[in-house]
Amino acid sequence: MYIKYNNNNRILIKIDSYKIINPYIFRIYGDISTLKNQTGFSIYYEGDNIPTQKCSEYKYIYDIGENYIDYTNQNIIYYIYYIANKDNYVTGTEITEKKDDNRVLCISGSGKKYEYYNDTNVYVDDNGCYNFKIISDKIENVSKEEKEMILKQKEIDKLIQAKNVKISELTETCENIILNGVYYNGKHYAYNYSDQNNISNLVQMAKTTGMDVPYHADGELCHLYSPADIYAIYITEEMNVTQNTTYLNQLKAYVNTLKDIDSVNNIAYGQELTGEYLKNLNNIMEHSQKIIEVLNAETFKITQ
Repeated sequence: MYIKYNNNNRILIKIDSYKIINPYIFRIYGDISTLKNQTGFSIYYEGDNIPTQKCSEYKYIYDIGENYIDYTNQNIIYYIYYIANKDNYVTGTEITEKKDDNRVLCISGSGKKYEYYNDTNVYVDDNGCYNFKIISDKIENVSKEEKEMILKQKEIDKLIQAKNVKISELTETCENIILNGVYYNGKHYAYNYSDQNNISNLVQMAKTTGMDVPYHADGELCHLYSPADIYAIYITEEMNVTQNTTYLNQLKAYVNTLKDIDSVNNIAYGQELTGEYLKNLNNIMEHSQKIIEVLNAETFKITQ
């Protein structure tokens, strides 16, 4: 079996066999050193003057193996462009058949190695830093100094993220404690948003009229509370709000001073405050108590 290229119809080149891979690819087996002409060809059996296969349209090399060569009838140019993130660090490549002068070209060409381009570049190092960056429409190596700066910023970002997560956790715990309410005279009173509005209105009603008002402990039916009792429940709830809100703010301030993630993660709601944070909490609670004493005295006058 022989192949005759269209640009030299006098020379027959011996081949082993051929195979039609698909309508676009025609494979010839043989000595590949003699099988690289790209002009179209015909296949002959020995002694025949008439070709058994006319393949004039298969002019382009698609792939070359150890003992075969693939020709294709499609001269498709593949463009491999670099992909970059918003900071212009290169994250990989993309293969397309469309040329784009606005992108940075990695490589282009026709055939299998371009259609299925094997990108061997390492774009991210062991520390998670990018190795390449697009600068002035060119690919440049990221410097050691820039990588060190990136790693430092990553550590800062991780610490900030850890603080945000911890503060969110502490805030949720604080809110749940406040909403859960308090005990007064052995009974529990929740303080959800509806309860907060209701008891505030009842306190004002009791102050204005000096009369008993209807309210209820958790799981109990309504009964009448004296102005002194309804006010005492309200004040106990509000002091619980002030205590926990102030404590949370001091704890958040302390969290924001920490320098490592482990220390941040070890913070727990309810732990003792120290130093200026404890001092601030005590000062605010002492002042709040003085306010309560004044309000109690005014309420006592009204309810007598």
